[in-house]
Amino acid sequence: VTIEEIDPVDLRIQVPATDMAQVTVGTPVHVRLPATGQELDLRLTRVVSASDPRTRTFSAIVEIPNPDRSLRSGLYAEVTLRPRSASAATATEVAKTKKRVRSPRD
Repeated sequence: VTIEEIDPVDLRIQVPATDMAQVTVGTPVHVRLPATGQELDLRLTRVVSASDPRTRTFSAIVEIPNPDRSLRSGLYAEVTLRPRSASAATATEVAKTKKRVRSPRD
């Protein structure tokens, strides 16, 4: 038996260490969910301070509201992080990638 929290679901984004200075709680994130056709503009809700030693990346987490329970753990999402600091270029994209949607218990 597995118990999962499905509202909200967590979207975990792997961010390279070189980009972590630009990624904080509250960083705007555009999420596209191909399986449902949804596009959402959200904000990072958590940033994990320890890196994954295998990938040398940090996890940034977006909580996606799911009141109708239409999102399931394991769906893929296309993500664009839009950091607040535009020092490098206007609308710099730190990470644009496809990631799995997970329940908070994954």
